Amino acid sequence: MKSSKEIINHIVSKPSMKKAAHHRCFLKLKSLLPKRLQESILFIYKKNRTLFFVLNHPGVKMEFNYKVSLINTLLNKIKEVDEKCADLDIKNIKTFVSNKIYENDSSFWENSAPYYKERSKGEFKNLAKNEDIRKILEEIRETIKNGNRA
Repeated sequence: MKSSKEIINHIVSKPSMKKAAHHRCFLKLKSLLPKRLQESILFIYKKNRTLFFVLNHPGVKMEFNYKVSLINTLLNKIKEVDEKCADLDIKNIKTFVSNKIYENDSSFWENSAPYYKERSKGEFKNLAKNEDIRKILEEIRETIKNGNRA
């Protein structure tokens, strides 16, 4: 009885599934890149002996352009190590930023948002005369105290 991994490898090795095999190589290449670059890649594809990286931010595009030699080196190493990727015929590497906004791509913005530690200890006088405002200030005090414990 063959395992599911063997069955998938057999299917992908067929000539008609060459794009799927190349996609596996591209995912392998992506996994070897630094984490910051991995997170910024939306997808990778090959067209006319050129490997395209579609990115989500212009600043990352500049960083990618500086690391083209690293990507070429990794690509050559993948060809040496994995015989399934040996037939990749890539001469150029290009990057561009997608003009579409993807809803599931919020991780980039979450990681870039600054985080500030609360400096207040919640020790202040509540001089409010209005009862509603007094309650709101007490809720703020509790939020500050709970935030410092975490």
